[in-house]
Amino acid sequence: PHPLLNYLYGSAAWDADITVVKKSAQLAINSNLQGLGSNLPQPFAKPANEAMPLRIEKKNVADGQDVIIAQLGKLLSARLARRDENGAMAIKRGAINFGGDGVASSQGRRSGTRRLQEQLLGPAEMPPRNRSGVWLAGRLPELSLQGWGDLFGAADSTNVSLPIAGANLAIGRV
Repeated sequence: PHPLLNYLYGSAAWDADITVVKKSAQLAINSNLQGLGSNLPQPFAKPANEAMPLRIEKKNVADGQDVIIAQLGKLLSARLARRDENGAMAIKRGAINFGGDGVASSQGRRSGTRRLQEQLLGPAEMPPRNRSGVWLAGRLPELSLQGWGDLFGAADSTNVSLPIAGANLAIGRV
């Protein structure tokens, strides 16, 4: 199990829409997370009785490529592009925006795949193709620096990788 699960307790109702076409599944999961609490460092701590809407989608873009889209209340939105590497999906690039409407879309010429992504997903929120990795942006009212080391140290042993490439964050209180 992922080490993140050690910081969560309780349970929450959820619903899912799953579509399978040509042996490929697309899905959307929704929950208000009421009943699920978090002991993660700020800003991700949450009492179990508090509601916070969550939506996670997996959309196929091309053979061996998909995009994960997530929205957690007003706290964060994310788009992560993944590609099949030796039978496992690996995050290649993406954007995580805190406290806002997402990362500004790139301008200029777009490939056919990029246009298809925009048609499937709406306006592009990911960095340009030549910028690999995951980029963090936005505003956080508070960020606790304590407690993350244990989580990230343990995550390395689970072979889950989030290739952070850069950040532009405004933090109110550390």
